[in-house]
Amino acid sequence: MSGDEAFVMVAATVVSLFAWGDWYVRLWRMFAPRCPGWYRALLTLGPPVCLIALAWAVSRYDSAEVKESAFYILLFTAVGAVTLRLTLPLLNLLRLDVPGQAVAQGNAAALPAVVGAWLAATALNIGANIGEGDTIYTALGPLALAGALLAGFALAVVAMTGVTTAITSGREPAAGMRFGALLLAASLPLARAAAGDWVSSAANLRAFAAAIPLLFALLLLGWLAEKLLTGRRGGLLAGALPAGVFLLIAVAVRP
Repeated sequence: MSGDEAFVMVAATVVSLFAWGDWYVRLWRMFAPRCPGWYRALLTLGPPVCLIALAWAVSRYDSAEVKESAFYILLFTAVGAVTLRLTLPLLNLLRLDVPGQAVAQGNAAALPAVVGAWLAATALNIGANIGEGDTIYTALGPLALAGALLAGFALAVVAMTGVTTAITSGREPAAGMRFGALLLAASLPLARAAAGDWVSSAANLRAFAAAIPLLFALLLLGWLAEKLLTGRRGGLLAGALPAGVFLLIAVAVRP
């Protein structure tokens, strides 16, 4: 354990505890009597479940040194907690205020969008922690780049499609499903680019560059889906089917 690693561990733990604590307090203070309890249960349990999945993946697929150390597992889980927490200001920037929409206003359409963002962040963390590397920065560097690209992708989707209007004003659960699945689908090629044994910065950048065409294809499909399906209430046809197509393409197409 180096000084840098101890600092990252302490900083990530402190930031995640304070940031998530503040969010949970606000979440439950915004309780609305008409809001179903399962809304709040999903938003409460979602992050811990994602972090448990991340810790398990790190303990199974990270480098030999990390898998054998509880310190490193906790370190990368704490980093994952910070990453998950950063999805919430991003969603707010996209006009998807999570406690306000899902709890105070009882808007079920916001839930799949939030869950998709959390799963996407978890996928990025898992991908960044697969493989061997000399330092923690061979995981944190690709994670930061993947996160920046995913945030840019989310901003482009909203700018091109206006999907958040369908979620917030239209209250269309199908729109929330499409958006959440699109975020998760976009995270998969980025997670693959971040994964693997560390070779060099140049090799890592080439891996991310190879994922960009698939991101553009998903962006185009998302735009087309919103053009054709916004306003349709059918959960299967307008929501689950395009969401499945996004994910199938992201899994099947390997840059």
